[in-house]
Amino acid sequence: MIGRGLILILFGAGLGQGFAVEGWDYRPIVTYVDETVQAMWRPAAGSPAWHVDSGTSIRVSADNGVVTCNWLPQQDPVLVLHGPAGKSQCIRAIQPGAAAGMTWSADQELRQGDDLVVLALSRIEARSDRRWWIVRALGGEHPRPCADRLGPQKVPEGKSALLSQCAQAQDLHPAGQGVLVEIAAGERFVGWKHREFRQVLAWLVADLQARQAGFVVLVQPRAAAVVDAELEPLRQQIIDVANAYRCRLADPETLSDPRYWTIAPGIIGTTLNADGQAERGRILAPWLGP
Repeated sequence: MIGRGLILILFGAGLGQGFAVEGWDYRPIVTYVDETVQAMWRPAAGSPAWHVDSGTSIRVSADNGVVTCNWLPQQDPVLVLHGPAGKSQCIRAIQPGAAAGMTWSADQELRQGDDLVVLALSRIEARSDRRWWIVRALGGEHPRPCADRLGPQKVPEGKSALLSQCAQAQDLHPAGQGVLVEIAAGERFVGWKHREFRQVLAWLVADLQARQAGFVVLVQPRAAAVVDAELEPLRQQIIDVANAYRCRLADPETLSDPRYWTIAPGIIGTTLNADGQAERGRILAPWLGP
């Protein structure tokens, strides 16, 4: 685990106390297209049975009122769960390049229209190509100006700016140009599992490439020196994605200097101060051009 552990399971209130609140007990954020996806729906107390549209891979079971759905996104990209009075719930597995109009909300929900989204990608990112690391080590990291900058938006504490960037990216039109993606240091507070963080970042990069980004630059996250080591697991996952997807890397190492995080004498903050913002701007300027 990275940090305190990302809660991917969305529980309704009082599940074990006969308190059943209608909603998803569980659904994933990201998956591979050839991996079985599981989602668990809890109907309202006393609700008539819910059912699922038939599909090639969809398997449904019910236990204590909870409807469990298992399916393969590669075969059935859309799961539609039908309930009483015309109600329905839809989960859509979205592959890179097909997320137009996707939005993100602070409760960690990605949606396309009214449908919930599970990010789905191929397994290329699991086969990290170390030859690309050698190319970078021999000088392939010289700054090349990007036309677009995908910075992390401010999100509530403990929430993922990276997920919001997946939605933000849909407003970009790379058209053969470079895109600079800044990974927020605050991701360390989300508590990502290594695999899930890597999958989400890989999906974002693959989506930009599918929409004709000429190249992608990933900016490594940095924090004040006293806690910067907490980001090392994240940085390793970013390197793996960069290797697999032929991304360039920018690492603003000097930002770990405590003076860029000091908010009062002897007090280190969790975000860059004014001097730190200026230093980050100076470091990234060659990647952004005039």
